[in-house]
Amino acid sequence: MTSAVRLWWELDGLAQERKISPSTAQYIDLWENLGHPTLGIRPQTRSIVVPPLGDRAATKFLRQIQDAQAQHPSRPVVYHIFSNAGFIFFGTMLRTLARQDEELFTKIVGRPPLGTRRPSTVPLNMLEATAGIILDSAPSRLTPDIAARGLTAAVLGEPAQGIEVRRPYLTQASKAALRPVLGLPMISSRISEIWSAWDHVAPVRPQLYLYSPVDVLIPPEEVKRFMTQQVARGVTVQSKVFPDSPHCEHYRKYPMEYKEQLSNFIAGL
Repeated sequence: MTSAVRLWWELDGLAQERKISPSTAQYIDLWENLGHPTLGIRPQTRSIVVPPLGDRAATKFLRQIQDAQAQHPSRPVVYHIFSNAGFIFFGTMLRTLARQDEELFTKIVGRPPLGTRRPSTVPLNMLEATAGIILDSAPSRLTPDIAARGLTAAVLGEPAQGIEVRRPYLTQASKAALRPVLGLPMISSRISEIWSAWDHVAPVRPQLYLYSPVDVLIPPEEVKRFMTQQVARGVTVQSKVFPDSPHCEHYRKYPMEYKEQLSNFIAGL
């Protein structure tokens, strides 16, 4: 039996732990039907764009994972990561763990950890329990265009495909607002550090990529480029291309194929 850790994203108003939306419940049911218990988080938007909040949220969730591992120490863990937000949040978790190793942290950030380091309650070696990583509709570099389409679609509860045509003024306004935010040194440097953490801290375990050529938020060439980088660091990579499913909609459109991909991936770990 494997524990599945889901990193999902929804708007802040929907991201309360006590409220399980249908989009989240379907993946809980999927994993439980496969015979694996789950633990999940939906990082709030502000924890993605405000690094100190992201650090606190990552530390809190790492402790939850540690507690779950303590109850089942022999149970391997699979991380099921959705969209760029899940990719960024998992990278923040990796960066947080790397603070315990000055040489590793310096490699990621370019400097040693600031301030007096206190012993962490979450050890870096907790990643050793990782059996595999699944990335659904991720990753890609976060540009103002992509961020604006994603934010506008999420705010309106509409598909991202064609959002700039249906809602041109809102999309342009979002883009204008996000461009200076993404250009802030605090934000741009943190995003670079997160990508570096994936290269230097992410466990070298098998990875499964689920993506689509029609995803307007995650260009397929970005996914392929990242897969190549992971292969270069010794990761065994598998992928499944869904021909026409929108962003994070592969399971909804191809439920049997999606379930089969997860089942086969877990069986091969």
